[in-house]
Amino acid sequence: GWFLLLLLYVLLFQSFQRRNLGIMRSVGAKPAQVRRYLFASGLLPVVMGFAAGTLTSGHVAQLVQGKIVELTLAEIPYNPFSNGTPLDAGQLTNMLSQTQMPVREMLLIAIAQLAVAAVVLWVHAALVARKKPRRLLGV
Repeated sequence: GWFLLLLLYVLLFQSFQRRNLGIMRSVGAKPAQVRRYLFASGLLPVVMGFAAGTLTSGHVAQLVQGKIVELTLAEIPYNPFSNGTPLDAGQLTNMLSQTQMPVREMLLIAIAQLAVAAVVLWVHAALVARKKPRRLLGV
């Protein structure tokens, strides 16, 4: 799903830039200049989105896990899945802390996604930059 959203973003963003690219090419911009412009202008929103998404997802995950612990602790005496084994808050907190994704791993995932997004943007920008100005302008 993430990759499809990335492709949709790339195609829509760069298709909205076609007119600008056609004008740039018409006045003498080289394909490399067009490619750099398209890549840089497309990458900035992606970087901001990844930063906001990574920070938000970490915070939301902690809130959700806290709520799960709170509700589970409230329901421990009524839990039919405990098999008679007493659960306490320390054990539950320990189990949840082991399942939390460390910040370093979250950042590595975000960097990997950003790298994939950058490659996709660069490849598509290179393909679009090769087109003739008339074709970009739709004339």
